[in-house]
Amino acid sequence: MGASKPQINNVGGTRGNTMKKGMAYTTFAILAAGVIMTIILLPSTTYETTTLGDETLITQASFSTNSIQEDKDRVHNIALERSIAEAKSQALAAQEPLENPTQDITEIKVEGEYQNEPLEFMENASIKGWFERVEQATENAGYNVNYYVHSNINYTEQPEDFTLTAEMDSSVHLNDPNTRTNFNRTKTYQNSASFAGLEDPMIRLQTEDIYGHIMTQCTFENPATQLTQSETHSNSIVHGETNQNPVIDDPEDHEGEILIVTGNIEEEYSTDETQEFNAVITEQGNPEEYNDHHAVADTQEISDQISLTLTDEGQIWNTRFREMIETECYLTSDQGPTFLERLQNQLETQQDDKGIISLVDKEDDFSGPLDNSDTNIDYINFQDDSEQEVEEIKGVTFLDQGEERTNFLLDDNYIEEWEIQDLTE
Repeated sequence: MGASKPQINNVGGTRGNTMKKGMAYTTFAILAAGVIMTIILLPSTTYETTTLGDETLITQASFSTNSIQEDKDRVHNIALERSIAEAKSQALAAQEPLENPTQDITEIKVEGEYQNEPLEFMENASIKGWFERVEQATENAGYNVNYYVHSNINYTEQPEDFTLTAEMDSSVHLNDPNTRTNFNRTKTYQNSASFAGLEDPMIRLQTEDIYGHIMTQCTFENPATQLTQSETHSNSIVHGETNQNPVIDDPEDHEGEILIVTGNIEEEYSTDETQEFNAVITEQGNPEEYNDHHAVADTQEISDQISLTLTDEGQIWNTRFREMIETECYLTSDQGPTFLERLQNQLETQQDDKGIISLVDKEDDFSGPLDNSDTNIDYINFQDDSEQEVEEIKGVTFLDQGEERTNFLLDDNYIEEWEIQDLTE
């Protein structure tokens, strides 16, 4: 996604400098966001002792220009990170979406202002504030300096990394009155900052500040993956956490679990030990007497301590819908709105790039703003005129054994995107 603010030229300005007698050595430290950044401005002399074209002084002035330019790269990183967080905060404070997020982020990043009002949070982190401190340091060292943002700033999202990248061209112009030389350094900066850890502005704006998510990335790419197909099985839909070959001292300690036996269950356990499990899945043997909910299947693909669903068709799935809801994590989506669109409260993505989605918790105490008859996909649930067909999901919405979430529904678009048609009725 590319967007921009109108061209910004000459952040700060040229200030005439009064030359001082003798030698001066200035080290200028900028403190921003807990990071010390140092610009080294080398000695300058008076007009009376300077020879036009003096190589030493020209080298010193050139080094100072490079030092400013290198320091600016770190300032861009800090400014972008701060401006993203501040843009989100402004939307939530006003309980109004941003009309042009990239323009607002640019104003905050460059000027340290929002709608022409100075922001305390950006006092030591904006590009303008940085230049004002550089300008003072260069004045003390006997130089004149200008800094220009002379092209539009373009923004691109990388939802796979939860980052926003800003690309801009800028220049440093340094004049050394001693040698009557000018130094110009132009560079294209590309800086990225994460929006992970921020509150989701769309969810907060939609639910009037009573239900929100902190944006974190899920540790998996798909909420459900079929692991294997059982050879024989009960006609049951079961969910639980796997426990592989445990030593069973008290069977009641294993309620809610699915016993995974990598060998022959008849050789490993007695029928009294396994009845409290939600289900048993064994590599070999006849599990019918060991639990009403059972299957014989290849267990090599079934890991220990994962969320597992056994369907009435004998399919065995690693399902993470509950984890998505409980941890409030986000997945990359071909259909979901981007972070910038969430700042605008866009309930439908306006472009072809990937976005992000989460699952809302319709069984939470704050379920009032949510539509219990609609999908659990966040942005679709908030649409007043959603025409999506929704389906119940095996192992979540209804079960023969396990914890049921009665209101859990998914729309056909995401059922198709995640290829989980076999988990629908």
